[in-house]
Amino acid sequence: MFDHPLLAFGERCARAGFVPIDQRLELWETIGAEERACAPEQEPTEGVLSVDGVGPGRWDGWHGRIATVTASLPVAPERLEDEQQELVREMSTIFGDPHVVIGQRDRVYRWPLEHWTVEVSVDGVERNRLELTLTDMELLPR
Repeated sequence: MFDHPLLAFGERCARAGFVPIDQRLELWETIGAEERACAPEQEPTEGVLSVDGVGPGRWDGWHGRIATVTASLPVAPERLEDEQQELVREMSTIFGDPHVVIGQRDRVYRWPLEHWTVEVSVDGVERNRLELTLTDMELLPR
């Protein structure tokens, strides 16, 4: 298990694998999350999660399957950049150098890992959370 709570959450997601949307409650139980809200009950495609120890989180679906799961870690705005760099350093020692996407205000760090893409970013709206997103590459459009 990883020391950083966001990395530990990402590892649980990667080990569990993503499932059809109608089986998502089993996935939430496996990764230590529960659904707080979701799209309309008929054909939900996204939802908000309460993630054990890190949350809040969210999920998005694609073609009937869970495609992404994101967990976030509240961080004081003045510590946000340092906390992101610490997480990126820890991930880089394990997975190598990330692909860096430079946005208007922030950098997004991305690692392709076999069937997954892992991304570390800053919440772009409230700017008070560090986010880790795990994406199933096979389910997303190319």
